[in-house]
Amino acid sequence: MTSRRNQDFSYEYEYNYSQSVPWVDCTQTIARGSSSQHQLPDVNVTDVEVEDDERYIEFDDSEIEDDDDGNEGDLEVKQVLENKAELLNVVKAWHIENNYQYKTQCSNTEIIQLKCVKDNACRWYLRAKEEESIKMWMITVLRGPHTCISASLTQGHQQLDSEYLGSVILGIVRANLKICVAAIQAFASTQLKHEVSYFKAWMAKHKAIEKLFGSFEASYGVLPKFLGSLQMSNPSTVVHFEYKDYNNLVATFGRVFRAFRPSIDGSQYCCPLINIDGMHLYVKYKEKLLIVVAFDADNGLFPLCYALVDVKNNRNWAWFINCIRAYVTDCQGVCVLSD
Repeated sequence: MTSRRNQDFSYEYEYNYSQSVPWVDCTQTIARGSSSQHQLPDVNVTDVEVEDDERYIEFDDSEIEDDDDGNEGDLEVKQVLENKAELLNVVKAWHIENNYQYKTQCSNTEIIQLKCVKDNACRWYLRAKEEESIKMWMITVLRGPHTCISASLTQGHQQLDSEYLGSVILGIVRANLKICVAAIQAFASTQLKHEVSYFKAWMAKHKAIEKLFGSFEASYGVLPKFLGSLQMSNPSTVVHFEYKDYNNLVATFGRVFRAFRPSIDGSQYCCPLINIDGMHLYVKYKEKLLIVVAFDADNGLFPLCYALVDVKNNRNWAWFINCIRAYVTDCQGVCVLSD
């Protein structure tokens, strides 16, 4: 059974699938023996993870009748998706396009149940679960269509959150990392037919960047490995790493000094004049980048070394100067320029 994608959203879907996980061809025979009519397990309110910041609503699954229609637009019973996030993106896209809204009945690592926000007047209901045999998510119950009146929403759609918008604009952000927030707002207005706030567009951009390059915390986690690989690929490169503290196998970043071997060797052919400067990094963590450059025979700038510290103070400046003397140059009579 083929999973159909709406033409208006083909750009976002195709890009998202190609960047994150491969598209699953549902024409293949996958778990055909599984029935879409399963007995739903009892839900423990304390163990339920609520999606979309919605309040949990007690739900008695015995009230659900197994009279699912099995097909509604791009959603189908036994439709297989790679993971839960992809499933939610497909459901959100369909509801945003058709101007309907749903609420999360219950959600955990094994099952998800969604109902129309107007559940007293609408019979729409979707149930999906993770199939252990194939390690993918499958829609097992789909009862529809929406019998409520579709309101003409232009803003404030519950499913158009920053997480979904970030996945939609992933390709745009990859092509232009400096895209402004106003352009993302215009994209949502023209392509998704919904207005979004400045803050939501800003959050969507940052979540898209995080999906492309990882989070700040994850980047700091791989920094020691990156510097080690740098030394292996550039023999005799100097890396001096220091931690603030080290507790329970978790280290806190302190400061790091780095100098490439070609820069160290070339420093002896430069003028006895170096320029030391520092700059602020305007990111989540406000580190300071310290830089040293020299001047070659053509009066061109010749980079010598770099350092990353948490704050510019006398202690870190003294440590940086000592690293220059120890690893780069200790020649007498070198003039130092600094502001």
